[in-house]
Amino acid sequence: EDLLTAAAAAGTFGRFQCEAAIQSLHIQRPITGRLNHQALMLLHDLLVERAPSLGALVSRAALQLELGDPSGALAALDALPQDRVQSYQPYWVVRRRALAAAGRPGADAALARALELTLDPGVRAFLSREGRAGPDA
Repeated sequence: EDLLTAAAAAGTFGRFQCEAAIQSLHIQRPITGRLNHQALMLLHDLLVERAPSLGALVSRAALQLELGDPSGALAALDALPQDRVQSYQPYWVVRRRALAAAGRPGADAALARALELTLDPGVRAFLSREGRAGPDA
């Protein structure tokens, strides 16, 4: 937090400062009991503007989904270069959740692809449980 304050005093705002600010908001959740989604969206917008990496774009789509906009999340995911997302596991996890939330077909196939790309046994078990819980998990 001190480093973020010092960086803000410098008067410039770059990618790494933005990523740190996003993490700071997430860290505040256990302290405040809530996650400031609006501030997160603003920071994700700034991050995507400055460094539109695949991770930043998928994270922003996930946040849209958390804010109750599954159609917007799907539109954002659909706009990504399909050749780049084929092997990007987080894309498939977010896609599965967005499809399920929007009541659209394909959630099971997206989960299957996410599982194919998952190397970590703990993550695989989590995603498998989520899949068994149903499309709205």
